[in-house]
Amino acid sequence: MGAKTAMSALLAVMGLLTACATTSTVHSQWQDPAYQGGPIKSAVVLALGASVTEQRIFEDSVVAQLNALGVRATTAYSVLPPSPAPLAEADLENAVRKAGVQGFMLIKLLPPQTGYQSVSQPVFPPPVFGWYGAYQGFYSSEQILLPYTIAASQTTLWDTRTRRLLWSGNLQSFNPASVTATASAYAATLSKTLQQGGLLP
Repeated sequence: MGAKTAMSALLAVMGLLTACATTSTVHSQWQDPAYQGGPIKSAVVLALGASVTEQRIFEDSVVAQLNALGVRATTAYSVLPPSPAPLAEADLENAVRKAGVQGFMLIKLLPPQTGYQSVSQPVFPPPVFGWYGAYQGFYSSEQILLPYTIAASQTTLWDTRTRRLLWSGNLQSFNPASVTATASAYAATLSKTLQQGGLLP
């Protein structure tokens, strides 16, 4: 296969991967089997890691998703005092208590993971011209390497009254299109997962 054809095939595969919508999946999770307190009706959502912009995008996305489910959710940046460094645990606990919420959700945004995946790309031979016109022979395939990125996060949900851990999980997005798309997909998957576990209405 010529260089031009190979490049066209590579661009086609990369274009297909890029065009796919950003999705989020639950890589692993744990839920307190003894908890019987019912769905969380109010919560403060705090995102840590990455940049301040990314933190607020994630908080906004999750809060919007929770509000749509009838949960009185609040972004942490709207209730915590401004601070260039992470707040002391006592200050954080005091702010959450003043918010008067039932749950506290902590989202840790992890550094992106990058690598390469091997993809099978079909290789078509040139057309052959015979007595019955042009025809295409059988194709073979070759392996090409495509770069990928995984956006991962660790999330915990706490009962603020008992300081009890109710749920923890690791979510991942493969080749995210943008921070906003990743946050939106994360929020949708997270809320659905917590609903299935009876932790959200």
